Formats: sequence, structure tokens, C-alpha cells
Amino acid sequence: MSLAKFYDIAKEITPEYSDLGFVLGEHDEFENRIKTYLNNNKQIKFGDIIFVGTMNETRQYYGFRLVLNDGKTFYNECGYFLPMERYNIHKELIQKGIKYDDILKNFYPYHNFNNNHIISNENVFAYWYGMDYKDQVNYEEYENIFFEDILTTYREHELVSKELELV
Repeated sequence: MSLAKFYDIAKEITPEYSDLGFVLGEHDEFENRIKTYLNNNKQIKFGDIIFVGTMNETRQYYGFRLVLNDGKTFYNECGYFLPMERYNIHKELIQKGIKYDDILKNFYPYHNFNNNHIISNENVFAYWYGMDYKDQVNYEEYENIFFEDILTTYREHELVSKELELV
């Protein structure tokens, strides 16, 4: 078993991201910065999830990406669903024994956010769930309903260990 990791690299590839909350520039340039960063940081491997932000100012939850074998990435509207989005990638994750226990633990529960060292931006926490900003939802109510569904889905897709409990 290998545990996937989460990396928030938005500020490393786009220094102004902290101030702006979104990415400026040309699409190809942005993609090249991501690729260069991944080529220079070999600790980021197939199956890991990165947050890079996006040029779509009002859709920052598109900023999560799943790292593929060839150094490329792919994204969708919701960070938590990336490992299950494409059948061929999901199948390879299972074959390689990649699990998402640590990532799920670090995105749950919201009220422990300040104790969570891998997520440096509180809005990134909201984006994981497909929301624009942290102030748009009552997390305590939301997480109890929604996160159990996420854990169940990961279990059904064999992407977490059977003994994982989120308390």
C-alpha cells in the first residue's frame, strides 16, 4: 500500500496567488509552470493530488489536479472526486495499491482546520468540496452529511484502507 499525498503548490507556481486568489497569465504558460514544478519535485508522484489554483476567478475549486505517470495532470470540478473520475486511472491506482487515507483525514473535519498542517489556505479546504469560498456553508452541518458519503464512495472504489475511521 502506498499513501497518496496532497500538495498545495499554488503559491510556488504563481507567487501572486496569495494576494489575488486566482491565477493570472496565459493558459500555456500556466501549464508549463505546473509541468516544470512537477519535473523539479520528484517527491510528487502518480496518484498524488495537487492544488494549483486556476485562471477562472470564480471557480477555484477547479484548481485540484491528479498527478499522472507522465508528469501530466488532469482536473475536474471537485478535488475529492479526482481518483474516481476516469476508469483507466482509477484501475491503475488500485493496481498500484494507492490509498487516500491521509488526504481524507486532512480534509476532515473542518473544525480541526487550524490543527491541519498540510492545508495552508482555508479556502482550499472549501474548494476540495467544490465550493467557492469558506463563508458560503455551515461546515459543521455540511461535513457530517457529505463527508460520510465521500468516505463511503472511496471505500466502494477501494481507494482507502478498510480500517480508516474519521472521528
